[in-house]
Amino acid sequence: MVDVVLLRDGRAYAVEPDATFDLAYGSGENDFELSLPSSYQSRVKAGDWWMIDGSAYGGIIDTITSTSDSGSTSVTWKGRSWAGVLQGKILQPPAGVDYVTYRGTAAGLLETVIRSYGLTSLFTVSQSSAATNMSVQFDRYTNAYDGLMKVLAPYGLRLGFHCQDDIVYLSCEPVKRITDANGDNLELPVKSSLETRRTNHLIGLGKGELHDRVVVHYYADAAGRVSTTQSLFGVDEVTDTYDYSNAERDELLQKTREELEERQKGNGSVEVTLPESEGWDIGDQVTAFDPVTGLTVTSAITKTIVKLSRGNLTVSYEVGKVSESSGGRSESSGGAGSGGIVYSAGDGIRITNNTIIADVTQSELDSVASKASQAMSYASNASNEVGTLRDGIESYVKDLSITGRTLTATLGNGSRRSVTTQDTTYSRVSTSSDGLAPRLSGSTGQYLRADGSWSTPPDTRYTLPRASQYTLGGVKVDNSTITITSDGTISARQSSSSSGGSFLTAWPVGSLYHSTSPTNPGSRYGGQWVQRPALEGYLWERLS
Repeated sequence: MVDVVLLRDGRAYAVEPDATFDLAYGSGENDFELSLPSSYQSRVKAGDWWMIDGSAYGGIIDTITSTSDSGSTSVTWKGRSWAGVLQGKILQPPAGVDYVTYRGTAAGLLETVIRSYGLTSLFTVSQSSAATNMSVQFDRYTNAYDGLMKVLAPYGLRLGFHCQDDIVYLSCEPVKRITDANGDNLELPVKSSLETRRTNHLIGLGKGELHDRVVVHYYADAAGRVSTTQSLFGVDEVTDTYDYSNAERDELLQKTREELEERQKGNGSVEVTLPESEGWDIGDQVTAFDPVTGLTVTSAITKTIVKLSRGNLTVSYEVGKVSESSGGRSESSGGAGSGGIVYSAGDGIRITNNTIIADVTQSELDSVASKASQAMSYASNASNEVGTLRDGIESYVKDLSITGRTLTATLGNGSRRSVTTQDTTYSRVSTSSDGLAPRLSGSTGQYLRADGSWSTPPDTRYTLPRASQYTLGGVKVDNSTITITSDGTISARQSSSSSGGSFLTAWPVGSLYHSTSPTNPGSRYGGQWVQRPALEGYLWERLS
């Protein structure tokens, strides 16, 4: 007999052994339908919880459906599973931030999510959660359930639920590898089809028209490894094209390789039927073997379906796309390379099986010979021009010398030319004529008078008295309690020590202060503060 516990505000108010429900959670659906004896028709309200103690099964009632027929009334209750509650929360990046990120332990990640989205009254993070340290980045605007499952998977973890003593525990559990008691693959009902040949030569067609179009070739060997080396020929070669007409060369290389790699995944189609069990959950890995095709396949559980009827509980599972496969026909071949070969065929050039062949006609050879003859003519003319240039160099200046105000230039042919500069001697500057300034005195505090002499200016400094209640004078601006703007407006405000006291009074020891600023409040108001994880803004806890 299986008892269904009914709760309101987190406290049990009834235990019913004669309940019926159909629950599904995981990929695609996260809801339930619950039926109870007629005595509960007016007792069970929207917002109530139900659970099976010691299991992962339960949910929140959102909808009450009543059906009356021939004087009798039946009521069903529908709502969200525990996974459905998380699925109803969208992880939104803060303003100005691209992604929601987290760095810390797996248990801390769960604490942050349920606290940030107001779910602490429903979920309690289990102390048995993995203490794995992680650094994760969620997809933009993903729901909390799918987002958590995705970021936990690379760490070998999955999300777990457990109902015990009126509490719904949320945890990060290691992914289970489902095998038999000896660690061998389970002998499960398997329906499989083995495909031994698929596209193994993909021709990427990029930007350009006709012979100017960019072409990329990638090959896959018998084991599905993609490279630029062809290893399958004749009847074993299966060729296809990949049309990506707007792609430049680098992008076409990447996309064509990704497309061919995607086509190599899996060896056909596989369906695995799991037996009923309560020991597995979403994200666990199941491995099965098909002796006919020789395939060993591994897939993850994506959905759990639980039904309770007449006291009999049944649990079934659905698995997703095969993530690993091995076996079947296997061959190996020569080395694999990286990167692709890009061909762009021009006029008179053919590309056949990665071999470039150029067709050269006699007229084209004659054209090349004509251009070579013309180039030799240009070279001969250039030699003659060099001789003319050499003659001109001889008339250029070879040497310069200065004697007094006379400048003498010696030319390349040995001749000399001289020029005498103008006398630019000036007398001392005066009020009646231009001239040179007198020698500097060495003092930086002097100025040049109109009579041409240096003089020290009189001391005109003035000391402003300190302002008081009765005396006009200066006020010291400390940019803290007293400030002055660019237009000369003086403002006074309360000292930081006073405001700090008010702040610390408002946030005593143990308080959490949520701010949009990354600055530690202790640097401004005093006290000892420590930063706590938060999905949005900055959260500080006062320690002293």
